[in-house]
Amino acid sequence: MENFFDKELYEEIDIIQLMDDQIEEAINLEFKSADALRNTDKCKNELLKDISSFANSTGGIIIYGIEEKEHCAHSLTYIDGSQVTKEWIEQVINTRITRRIHDIQIYPIRFEKNLSQTVYLIKVPESYMAPHMAYDNKFYKRYNFQVIPMQEYEVRSLYFKTKLARLEVLKPEASIEPTILRVNESRNELVSFLKFKIENISYVTSDKCKLEILLPVNMNTSLNRSEEVNIDKYYVESKFDYRRYLVHYEKFIFPLDTETIFECYINLSKIEKKTYEKVYIYVNLFFDGGRRSRKFSLLEILDEIEKNKSMTFLRSDLDI
Repeated sequence: MENFFDKELYEEIDIIQLMDDQIEEAINLEFKSADALRNTDKCKNELLKDISSFANSTGGIIIYGIEEKEHCAHSLTYIDGSQVTKEWIEQVINTRITRRIHDIQIYPIRFEKNLSQTVYLIKVPESYMAPHMAYDNKFYKRYNFQVIPMQEYEVRSLYFKTKLARLEVLKPEASIEPTILRVNESRNELVSFLKFKIENISYVTSDKCKLEILLPVNMNTSLNRSEEVNIDKYYVESKFDYRRYLVHYEKFIFPLDTETIFECYINLSKIEKKTYEKVYIYVNLFFDGGRRSRKFSLLEILDEIEKNKSMTFLRSDLDI
């Protein structure tokens, strides 16, 4: 389900897959039947509580048009898109939640291209303008499968949160080139150059952060020395077959800016091609506003190169 939350386009097959896999609701995923999106005060109020609670928590996705059974996606219940429109949903949300939640995305998914067979997927970001108040002058949060009112101290902590920068780990950018390395005898080795970047997704300037990167030892990592690097700020250790790099970054990252924090080369020659999908790179980011942890499969990173046409021979060469 990790990739499901990162998608920028949703289609019928994505919804069907949820039911086929019997995906369970979670703190960042909720299923609602079509009846939950009727044009009644009760349904509108529930919509407002759900949306504001996601924004006040860690964000997530609500899908209207899926019947759940024991908290798992079970069956489809279509919404008539001519009666309940995307514009109507936007109006309800924007006029009855204070402060306005930015960057909410609403995806109408038409089954068989039929307007009367619509499923609405609403993606709510974690809001850095929180807390957001619903129609009844209350603040709500997500707790397990429930939406519950927040305590006074929780509301106060969210107000403090808006004063802190929020950073996010981006997928490593990779470029791959076949390099001839001479080690006793000439041999071909596949070497990739990785860039690790972080993005300031808030409107507050960040002045420091720490990045921890765990790379498999058999990648034979080497640092990029093409730019000035204070080597004292890099600590390398082998633990559980991973090499750990700890980078203290003490420069400003301005609002909505992206910065490259770490660069290195990895040698892929000692990794079996059939295991690429199971080889992971772990990245942990620590900053005043909290922590972000991501993991990326080697196959996921290499696939991105192929999509960008940076290396047209990659698929056939790796035989994956």
